[in-house]
Amino acid sequence: MINRSWGIELWDQFDNVSKYTEKSVQFCEKYESFLKDRSTIEDDYARALKKLTKTYTPKSKEQEEFYNK
Repeated sequence: MINRSWGIELWDQFDNVSKYTEKSVQFCEKYESFLKDRSTIEDDYARALKKLTKTYTPKSKEQEEFYNK
């Protein structure tokens, strides 16, 4: 027999607690998916910025000529 002395009021709430827990798990899965997608986008953006910076950063020789004029 199950010892129900510690919380009789909780035994009839099993379905509600189960539904609440399932909704929480679904929310966490959606949030995880969102974070993965966002991090992928931010990684791509960072790579593109790094490439752009590398392309348009003047070389040291070009900088010297520019500042000497």
